[in-house]
Amino acid sequence: MRFILYKFFILAGYFFLSIAPFLFLDDISFLLIYIPYMFFIYFITCEALHWIQKKEDQNEHDQDEHDQQSYSDTEEKKNEDEIDSNENDNLYLKYCILVLLAEVMKADGNLTNCELDRVRTTIRRYYQTEDEQQNALKQFKYILDKENDINTICRSINSRLNDTAKSELIMELLAVAYADNNLKYAEEKEILHIVSQLRITSDEYKSIYSIFIEKYNKGFYSENKSQNENRKDHYYKKQEEHRKSDHSKTNKEYSHNSRQISSKEKNAYAILGVESNATDEEIKKAYRALAIKYHPDNAASLGDEAIRQATESMKQINMAWEVVKTARGIK
Repeated sequence: MRFILYKFFILAGYFFLSIAPFLFLDDISFLLIYIPYMFFIYFITCEALHWIQKKEDQNEHDQDEHDQQSYSDTEEKKNEDEIDSNENDNLYLKYCILVLLAEVMKADGNLTNCELDRVRTTIRRYYQTEDEQQNALKQFKYILDKENDINTICRSINSRLNDTAKSELIMELLAVAYADNNLKYAEEKEILHIVSQLRITSDEYKSIYSIFIEKYNKGFYSENKSQNENRKDHYYKKQEEHRKSDHSKTNKEYSHNSRQISSKEKNAYAILGVESNATDEEIKKAYRALAIKYHPDNAASLGDEAIRQATESMKQINMAWEVVKTARGIK
């Protein structure tokens, strides 16, 4: 605004100096010097306007630099605040994870070294440097001695972790509980409470638990190498036993279904009230139900005729059972 006023006064002065000779001089001879006079006034005016314009441009340039520097400082401060906020948020998330580990570890009232070793492994996963890991372990031991609000902790985790990360966290909690090779009732109860607070459904938890058990049996969560190998051997031995059992069962069913069934055996199935393709367990269940229903003792209060009929029925049921049992090789 001030530069506009400067220009106004200079132009006003130029105008006044241009007409001044006509106002104060009556002699026509002044015209001889009027033209050089006007050139001089015009030159002075142009220089003054140029100087003012230069000053105005310089002022605008300085203002732009100041604004740009202020913007840069503001953005830098904003970025620093965001970085600090993210770092604090990440630290709090790790603290929440430590709280859940501590709650599972002390759920059964017994703190074991193998559980603490498992916690150390989990800490190494979430903390990068050795100093961070040491500080986290100290913080964990402090958390063990205090009461924690699990519901609040889980709400904080829900806002910071996706479903995949929460599933991995549940498996870490299960690893701590299984560190002593035994999932106790109190530990399972605590984990189920955490699962519900993390908004994980029952079906999702069953899937997570199934994946964990498979990894656990393969020694994925074992800290001891020999224990790891033994667990692997046990896992593959169990797998082989299941495979052989399934294979034997399949062959047995195939053999039974493919053989010819005699009329005597068909009649036995009819007495037991089952189909010829029923499983061994179904036949056993049917036989037990009939034995209870037609046992003579149950007819003792109904008279001699009722006892005689019950005895005859029981005899037929036992004979039918013997026929089917022999034919199928049921033991």
